[in-house]
Formats: sequence, structure tokens, C-alpha cells
Amino acid sequence: MNIAFILHECSATGAPIAILNIMELLKKNFKRIKISIFSLKGGEKALAFQKLADHFYDISKSFPEGLINTHFDLFYFNTVESVHAHEMLAQRGIIKKNAKIVLHAHEMSVISEKFGVDKIKKMISKVDLVFCASETVKKNALNLGFNKKIIHILHPFSSNLRKKIKHNITARTNKKFVVMGCGEISIGKGIDFLIQVAKYIRDNHPKANIIFKWVGPDNYKLMTFFKWDLQVLNLDRHFTFRGYKKDVYPEYQNSDIFFLASRQDSFPLVCIEALSCKLPILFFEESGGIKKVLSEQCSVKIPYLDIQAAANAILTLEAKSDELAEMSSSAFEAYLKFCNMSIQQQSRFILLIKSLLAKRRILKDFL
Repeated sequence: MNIAFILHECSATGAPIAILNIMELLKKNFKRIKISIFSLKGGEKALAFQKLADHFYDISKSFPEGLINTHFDLFYFNTVESVHAHEMLAQRGIIKKNAKIVLHAHEMSVISEKFGVDKIKKMISKVDLVFCASETVKKNALNLGFNKKIIHILHPFSSNLRKKIKHNITARTNKKFVVMGCGEISIGKGIDFLIQVAKYIRDNHPKANIIFKWVGPDNYKLMTFFKWDLQVLNLDRHFTFRGYKKDVYPEYQNSDIFFLASRQDSFPLVCIEALSCKLPILFFEESGGIKKVLSEQCSVKIPYLDIQAAANAILTLEAKSDELAEMSSSAFEAYLKFCNMSIQQQSRFILLIKSLLAKRRILKDFL
């Protein structure tokens, strides 16, 4: 069975990491499967994708020849950003008439508009299944016109879900109270907001023992601008960029709380990783689907872009160690609950893929 995955990029960010885990899940559940990857852009995870795939094509540089006679049973488009490749693949004769089409949507309304609603709507009549990263993404898919009957929720999951995570094994090297953010460096992730919160705390509570750090790749080359902000505001000692980390767990374990400052983030896997390391989470309720996993016992909702409210929440948690300890315990409970829900979703995902392919009468040969 040949499955072609179309990726918008191979970066060390949520959607590519999520699809990498899905490929591993398919490999485990199908005895004979060949995975081909068509990547529209490179990134830090390109090598990981190349190792997992039987064939890897970087079509940002050139399009491979000789694929006209290759039969693919299923085309799996990851993110709405990748859907424009459907027309290109169809025109080249790669997507045959009887091939099944799956769209995995990670985007909410703002990103959908950024990449073109008209382009996305062209896929509506062609898609057999739509997987959405969260309820908020599903709502967006429905608004775009996709049939409710073919839409299913599949939250991003981590390969660590099936492993026993060792908690707090890293000795704390920082005596300060550490607020952590994580993700690719972008405006959408709200780094500018966190810088403003750090400034507010420094200006209004100069004796506060609080520092901020950000972990993640600089794919858009924006770090220079944010570092300039820190320099002008004299916040270099209060806010640091740690860069991309292949193993991010020591960064979580050496932090006190996690701040999801994203303006829109459909279902950030970084929050699940943070919960697994017992970190309470601060977030904007409007930001996306993560609120389904978080309870009041392990998180604090911040009014959208409210600098003072965010600063006060951080100061309160820094001052109340007992409350922080209780929230840390609840954070891990939320993580375990998510694990159970995620495993159920993964099982349903496999059944849906099997059902989709069974209509072509090929399952008996490959399961």
C-alpha cells in the first residue's frame, strides 16, 4: 500500500511533528506500507522524515520525474497550507482518479485566510476524510464548507505518550522563578506580548525574582527584531532566547510555569509536553483548542493580551509555593487524562483509515 504525504514544511514545529508521529502510528498498524513524502519546504526535521519514508521528494527545489506510473492508494495533505499542491500533483498525473484524499487541518480562521480560503474550498469536493487538530479547527472547517460527516478530531500526540516520562530528573540550575514559552519564533506565538509582560514586572516589581525564556527555532529570522526590543528595553537579564533544542524536556523541567502566549494556536503540543513535566499553564482562552484539556486546577486563563493580568498571575504563582505545588500535581493529572483520550483517538484514526481503504478492497492484502 502506497501512501503519499504532502507536507507544507519539515520544521520542528507542531504540524510537522504531529504528522511524523502519525506516520509512525501507521507503520505500526499496517504490515505492508510504503510512505512517500512530497515536501514543499525543508526544515530541522527533514532528516527524521527521510529516515521514516521509503521515498522523500523535496519539491521546493525540483519535481521528480518518472512518477506518472506510480500508484498511490492514499494522499494525505498535512495542513491547509499544503492543499495548493493538489492541483500540481493532479496536473502531473500523480493523483489518479480513484485515489483517496485525506486533509489534516491544524489551522484556525486567521491562518486559513492567510493562505487563501478560495484555495482551500477547491478541495471540499475532493476530500474523503478531514482530521482536525481540535474543536476550534473543526469549527473553522465547517465554516469553510466541509461536510460534517467526514470531519473527525485527532489531537496532536507525542511519541512520549507510550513511554514512561521521568519527571524532575534535571536538577534546577536556576534559583529564579522561570516562565517558559516554546515554539517557532513568530508574531503569532505572542513573543512580543511576553516581552511586554517581562517589562511590566521589571518596572513595577523590580525586586521580583522572575525571568522569562523562549525555546524554539527561528524559521522566519525574526529573533533579531525581538533581541533588539530586549536591548532597547534593557531586558537582556530578564528574557533570554534559548534557540531550538532537539531534546526540549530539560528546558521544561528547569522551569516553574509555562505561558502559551499564542494569539491563535489550534492545539499546541508544547502544552501537553509542559503538563507531562508538571508545569501549570497560563493561556488566552481565545487562543484555541488547548482549553479542552486544561482545568482551573492546573491553569490560569488570561484576558486576551492583558499585560497587567498576566503579570499579576505570574507574581501570584511565584509568591505562593503551596498553590504552585498543587497546580503542578493537577497538571500531571491533566496530562494522564489527555493520554487516555489521545490513545482512544489514535485507535479511531486507524479504524477510519482502514475503513477508507477497505472500500477499495485492498485491506486484506496489507493488514
